[in-house]
Amino acid sequence: MMPSAALGQTGLAVSRLGFGVSGPHGLALVPPAQTLRLIAAAYAGGVRLFDTAPFYGDAQPRLGRALREIGAKDCVLITKVGTRREGLRQIKDFGAQAVRASVLRTLAALHMPRIDILLLHGPPAQPLEESLRAALDGLRQERLIGHVGVCGRGAEIAALAPDPLIEVIQAPIWSSWPDWCAEAGLGFIGIEAMAPWKAHRPWLPRSRGDLWHLARRLKREPAEPAGPKQSPDALLSAALAQPGVNAVLTTTTHLAHLHANLACANRA
Repeated sequence: MMPSAALGQTGLAVSRLGFGVSGPHGLALVPPAQTLRLIAAAYAGGVRLFDTAPFYGDAQPRLGRALREIGAKDCVLITKVGTRREGLRQIKDFGAQAVRASVLRTLAALHMPRIDILLLHGPPAQPLEESLRAALDGLRQERLIGHVGVCGRGAEIAALAPDPLIEVIQAPIWSSWPDWCAEAGLGFIGIEAMAPWKAHRPWLPRSRGDLWHLARRLKREPAEPAGPKQSPDALLSAALAQPGVNAVLTTTTHLAHLHANLACANRA
C-alpha cells in the first residue's frame, strides 16, 4: 500500500509518490496510449497525486482523459498557471484576467470541476499583486481551486512563500526548501530527485521521450547538481526520507522505471 502524508496544513493527504504528466507526455513525443498506460499503472500502484500544467502542451487533456477512463477516485490534482507555450515561445502572464482565463481553460481540458492545488508556475520574484490575490481568492470562493502554491527554484519562492495565501511549495528536492517549509508549516512537493544521477549518467536516448530529457539536461541542469551521487533507487529513497518532504514527483516514459519507483515508494 502506497504510504501517504499530510501536505503541510492544507488538510490534504497525498501519496508519497506523485506522477508528473509533463514534458514528453505533452509535446507529441509520447503516444497518448502510452501516457494512458503509465497513468493507469501509477494509479494501480497507489499513486494518488498527479501533476501537470498548461505549459506541457496537451498534457492536461491527456491526464483528464486517463483519469476518467480508469475511473480514478480520491486523487489530488496539481496544475499550474502563469506560464504557457505558443508554438516555440514561452509566454509569462500572471495578470488577474489571464490567470482566471487559464484556470477555466484548464478545467475544460481536464473535464473536471475543480483543481485541488494551483501553483504559480515560475512567477516573478516579487510579492503578490492585489489584483492577482483577489483573482485567486475569488477562484477559491467559487470552489474552482482548492489551495494555492508556488512552483519555482529560488528567488520567487522566497518572495512569495511568506504570503498567507501560499500553502504549498514545489521545488527541487536537493535544496534548503524542505527544511524551510517544515518550519513554516507549508506543504512541500519535491521535484528533480533523480537530477544528480542524470547529470553523471553516460547514456544515449532510446526513445523520443528520452530526447526530451536529454535536451532538458543540456539546457538547464547544472553540471554538478546538488544531491548525492547515487543510483535512482537510492536517490528516491533518500528523497522520500528527507524531513519536510511530503511527496516526491517523478515522471517517466518507461513502464519499467515507473514500477521501480513504485516499489521504492512502497518500501519507504
